[in-house]
Amino acid sequence: MRSKRLTPARCEGAKPHRKTYTLGDGRDGHGLALRVLPTGTRTWTQRLFLDGKITNIGLGGYPAVGLDEAREAARLNWHKSKAGIDPRRPRKPKVVHPRRQRIENGTATLDDCLVETIEQRRRNQWGRSADKQAKDWLTTRRHVPELLGQPVSGIRYGQAAEAIGAIRSPIIARKVATRLALCVDWAIRRELRELANPFHAMRDELPRMPRHEPRAALAHRDVAGVLDTLREWGESRPGNASRALALEFVVLTAVRVNEAYGAEWREIQGDVWEIPAGRMKAKERHTVPLSPAALDVLRRARELGGESLVFPSPRSGTEMASSRAGEALRAIGLRCHAHGFRASFRTWCGETGVDRELAELCLAHRIGSTTEQAYLRSDYIERRRTVMSEWADYITGEY
Repeated sequence: MRSKRLTPARCEGAKPHRKTYTLGDGRDGHGLALRVLPTGTRTWTQRLFLDGKITNIGLGGYPAVGLDEAREAARLNWHKSKAGIDPRRPRKPKVVHPRRQRIENGTATLDDCLVETIEQRRRNQWGRSADKQAKDWLTTRRHVPELLGQPVSGIRYGQAAEAIGAIRSPIIARKVATRLALCVDWAIRRELRELANPFHAMRDELPRMPRHEPRAALAHRDVAGVLDTLREWGESRPGNASRALALEFVVLTAVRVNEAYGAEWREIQGDVWEIPAGRMKAKERHTVPLSPAALDVLRRARELGGESLVFPSPRSGTEMASSRAGEALRAIGLRCHAHGFRASFRTWCGETGVDRELAELCLAHRIGSTTEQAYLRSDYIERRRTVMSEWADYITGEY
């Protein structure tokens, strides 16, 4: 019995799932398959035996490349492979970027190390805020232009002190020195420099940066009034509805603003919201038990018609910027910070006898040492469900 072949209807009806999957074109399809990504992107791929191993070849995206066109390309590739010809185009010789070349031959400049450090931190630490963080780091260039083109191996303390000392703001000077110290550390780890790091010593001589004040937060007994005001504001104009509902959701779930603003309908299963690791600050999956009040917010959000995002921007339909939360709070006459609602929740937990570990888990904070974290294998979702329901009842007047 022959396996089922692709049809235009099957290709058009291929919907994205949580994982990538493929639809094969049957035994007579010369290895052709339609690959469907979770993002909805569909591409053609062909599996052939080349140079003694199984190889996948891309044939373009669907629907730009139709089924008949993909089949014809697959047929030609298959015949070439049978004749011992590699159907892939010969690759162009790899061109080494000048920066990479300088790093490989040991003549990297301070600017080369700055760019490499930014790229490393983009991959390992910055997550969704990578573009903003990279832009901030690149401003370092305008404060020390005289050092950027110098080989990192030869920069001395006197040069570092002169460049950093010329920065008028002590706060900016300390920030620039800290960043450049990390860049030189990167160079030392890669044996591009043997001397000690001059920016560490320079940074230690600068005045300490003032401590940041905690973000303004409301007393937990005042949060109920905010929910009432938000609902009125959201109902006053159609453009306010999604923004108001998103903030209500932030308050009821005690999540970070960007986690709520990026929420997608596919993440919500019944009365549990599962936030993927890529959208969490700690890069670990987090489950949020949803109280009846939070589910009511989702019901009203569903009526707005967002297809993917739960709280899309009323203008563009894309994810709202976290700064819109502050704008909404100012619009209703508040000067508190949206992140402060997490502090309101945490204070309420402390005053009502909620276990510290349970309260921290509700906020997606890591608990204890790495050893304790290794042995903590439960997310205590049922106990957290009780806490979140009691919090919702308290701030909605049902408690």
